[in-house]
Formats: sequence, structure tokens, C-alpha cells
Amino acid sequence: MNRVGQGAYRQKVCPRCGLAFLCGHDLPEMLCDCKQVVLQEHHRIYLAAHYSDCLCLPCLREIAARSSEELTTVQS
Repeated sequence: MNRVGQGAYRQKVCPRCGLAFLCGHDLPEMLCDCKQVVLQEHHRIYLAAHYSDCLCLPCLREIAARSSEELTTVQS
């Protein structure tokens, strides 16, 4: 079922790479791609410090693959 435009999924633009994507984070059942990505505490700290909104799935996966040390040397 396509729930875009019915107040369910929201069209967003990734603040990291500029990719447009659909976000379901605010849905009661949280049908969002970000649930597929396992983030450790250092990833969450990095994301909170650098971004105020959702990132696209490819960017989240890239960040999740980085170690704490790698993230301290990355600007975005």
C-alpha cells in the first residue's frame, strides 16, 4: 500500500548526501529503513552531533560501518 501523501511517509532529503528518500520514522509502526541499520553508541553520538534530521539508508549504512576512531576524523 502506498501511503505517501496520506500523512504517513514523509519525503525527506538527506542532509549528508542530498538524496531524496521516504521516511516512515514517525509512523506508529515505524516503517522506516533506518530500523535495518544497527548503530552503536558512538554512531548515535556522531549522528546527534552532526545532523538534526534523518539520513538516507546508504549514508546510515556507511556511518554504521565506521569505527569510533574513524568517526572522530570524519567531518560529515
